[in-house]
Formats: sequence, structure tokens, C-alpha cells
Amino acid sequence: MFRHLAQLSPRALSGLVFVLILGSSAGTLAYFYRQAVSHHSEMIRRHVADLAHIVAASVDADRQELLQRPEQFNSPLYRELLAPLKAFHLRHPEVIYVYTMRVTADGEELVMLDTTTDDEVMAFERAEGREPVPSPLLEVYHTPPGNEAADALLRGGSSYVFDIPYSDDFGTFINARHPLFDASGRYVGYGGIHYSLATFHQRLNEVRVAGWIAFGGALLISVMLAGTAFVGRRESLAHLHGIEAAEADMRVQRDRADQANAAKGELLAIATHDLKNPLAAIAGIAGLLLRRKRKHAAPDDDRAQAEIESLESIEESANHMSDIVRGILLNEGIESGRMTLHPESVDLRRIAAEVVRFSAAAAARKKINLQLLPGDPLTLQADAQLLREACDNYVSNAVKYSPSGCTVTVSLAPDAATGGAEFAVQDQGPGLSAEDQAKLFGKFQKLTPRPTGGETSTGLGLSIVKTIVELHGGAVGCDSSPGAGARFWLRLPPVLPSPPPPTA
Repeated sequence: MFRHLAQLSPRALSGLVFVLILGSSAGTLAYFYRQAVSHHSEMIRRHVADLAHIVAASVDADRQELLQRPEQFNSPLYRELLAPLKAFHLRHPEVIYVYTMRVTADGEELVMLDTTTDDEVMAFERAEGREPVPSPLLEVYHTPPGNEAADALLRGGSSYVFDIPYSDDFGTFINARHPLFDASGRYVGYGGIHYSLATFHQRLNEVRVAGWIAFGGALLISVMLAGTAFVGRRESLAHLHGIEAAEADMRVQRDRADQANAAKGELLAIATHDLKNPLAAIAGIAGLLLRRKRKHAAPDDDRAQAEIESLESIEESANHMSDIVRGILLNEGIESGRMTLHPESVDLRRIAAEVVRFSAAAAARKKINLQLLPGDPLTLQADAQLLREACDNYVSNAVKYSPSGCTVTVSLAPDAATGGAEFAVQDQGPGLSAEDQAKLFGKFQKLTPRPTGGETSTGLGLSIVKTIVELHGGAVGCDSSPGAGARFWLRLPPVLPSPPPPTA
């Protein structure tokens, strides 16, 4: 073969190469053109079917059935039903006819709505160089043979697009129909469009041009994409290895942090637990010495009065430290999961009464009227000890931050939303700004208001309340504004939430 090629003249060889390249190019172009035409035709068919669907969706089939006489043409009802179809027609210059048909019980088809009966639509079509023929109301439409497949699909609720092209007495179009059903689901007709065949051919020309461009650029694009894919893949593998290494390091750091946090928690628990008893002893001894000193000291004995002040400071500091230790122990126990709920049927009103009675002495020292509003018992499932702790924090805070001579009110009410109960404490303190309210239930938060009787605050009380209530499946909150006091509330469901399933 190569010997024969070598014997060809330059003209013959160039002609052979030209024929081979032209033939292979023509074959490739023909193949892609057929594929593109087939795909584009199917795409146009789907598009035309979608347009027919939109037309059918714009028609009130039940109201259209009110058009029963040819004299109703151009009536207010006719114009009203035609209006959305007219708007659709004017938005789509590639559509020549937009219409609806009624199909009678014996299969006869009657024209109902036709947008070309509208003067504005006709002017629009003439501007496009077309002269459609309008169809009057209830004109009998003679369906061409072979319409059985379309009728079967329409009655089954599916759209139908006729073969391309579709010709009838009014021209050559791509025709699509979509069924119309009345409110009872009965098939009463269809909505349809005639799509411009010229638009179809124009789009096919675009396919031809695109095919030539694609043929010239496909090789270059393939090489570029292959190079891009090679570089991208190499970089993605390197990035993936980097992520895996970072995740492994993060797991190591997380394990170390978990171990350090566990050790910190254990050390904190041991330290606070070991501090609890000595602090209680210091407070007790200081209180005992203080009572003796007050009993025997003369008012004019400056040295004795100085000792009394020192003992008061020791007792106050020891009690403050005991409160901090107690709060840390309780909070750490709750958050670490070592403290579990012990649910029982409790009367929230009884707990509230105990808390009020316990805080009565502190309120009396500040001349504060601490009262519990009367009401019926409120029974729910809860951990009585933890719930008492939460309610006590609310009441003691109200007494602590309220000025002398005011009233602190404790109230209980059923929670209609959940079937549970609400415990609330209303004070007459300085109130809270929006900034303070945003920090209320956090740990160790320092707020603008200060205790009014020189009391101390650990900054843990409200965070403990929040944790306890959320363990019960409830919620906490505060309603307040500066200068108007504050109403702290907690809401509890009637029963405790189910515990989460154990993790593997």
C-alpha cells in the first residue's frame, strides 16, 4: 500500500488526502448532525409540551363549560377566559395559535377559545409576518386521521405532541395538546398550541453552526481539559493527604484535650470537695465566736468591736467560699453526667413554700415582703432536690438584688402549652438592660446590678438553674427592663423527657 502511495504524483496524493479528510469529516459531521437534530427535536417537543401544559393550567375548565352558544363569542365571560391565553401568546412570538377544545361524549371536537380572535394578537401575528385564521366559538374541528393515539394519551392525563412537522388546513406547525379536566375529574377537552416550524428550523441552523464550531474546537478543548484534569487530580490527592494528616493530628489533640479536661474536672471535684468541710468548720467557728463576742463585748470597747468586725469578715468570706464550692460541685456534677435525675411525683407548690420559708429570714433582715401567691397544688414528675435548688436560686437572687422595703412575689401557674407548670419570681429591683439579659444564664457573668445588702454573688446560680431545668426538658427566661424590676421564670413539662439511648 505504501509502495502504491509512493508512486502517486503530488497532485494525486493531495487529492487522495483531501478526499479522505473530507470524507471522514463529512461522516463525522453527518453523525453528529443527526444526533443533534434528534436531540434538538426531542427537546423542542418537550418544550412545546410544557407550553401546552401552561396553556391548559391557565384555563378554568368548569367556567369554560359555561360557553354553550356561539352567541357567547366575545362576551365578558369569553374575554375573561381568553385573557390569560392572550397574555401567554403575546409573551411567546414563536407560538402561532393558542386555543382550547371541547370534546363531546361522542368524540366531536368543538373550538372554544382561540387567541387569534383577539385583535391585539392578530396585529402581533401580522407584525411577525403571519396571517393565522381565527376559529369562531363552538366551530366543529375536523381532526385528521390517526388522532387515536393523541386522544388516548389525553384522556389518560398526558400531553401529546404531534410528529414534526404537523400540517393541517391552517399551515404547518409543531402541535401540542394537554388535557382539561373539570372539578369532578371528567375529561372535557384540551388546550393546545401551534409552534412555528420556522423557529424550529432556525434553531436547527444554530445546531449546524454549533456542530462546525464544536468539531473544530473539540480536540483543543479535550487536550486542555485533560491537562486540567491531570493537574487538578494531582492537587486534589495532595490536598486529601493534607486533610487526612490534619484530621489525624486533630484527633490526637482532641484526645489530649479530653484527657486534660477530665483530669481538670477530677482535680476540681477533689479540691472543691475537700474544701467544703474545712470552710463549713471555719464559718461555724467564726459564727460561734462572733455570737460570744457580741454577747460579752461592751459597746465602747474599740478592740472588741474590731474583733467583731474581723469575725464577721471571716464568717462572710467562709460562707461565700462555701457557696462557690457548693455551686462548682453541683455544676460539675450535672455537666459531667455523674449526677442523674431521680424522678418522683412532686408538688411544685410545696417546694415553692419550702423555698419561701427558707428565705424568709434573709428577706426579713432587709425588710422585704416575701410572699407566695395562693393557688392549687401543681403536681409533676421531677427531681425534687434539684428542683428545690433551682427555685431557691431564683428566690434568693430576688431577695439579694431587691432594695429594702419592697415586695418579692413568688407565683405558680399551669402551663397551658405543655400541660406542665410555670414557677416565677417577680422582684422590685433595678431591672436589667438588654445587654445584661443576654448574659444572664451564663457562668461567672458579672452584671450591672449589684446586691443591695452587701451580699456576695458566685455568678453560678442562674447557670445552675438553666442546667437543671433543661435536664427536666423545660425552659428558663427573664422579663425585665431597666428600672422596672425583673420577672424570672422557669417552665417544666408534666413528665421528664426520655433519656437518650446509650451510645455504642
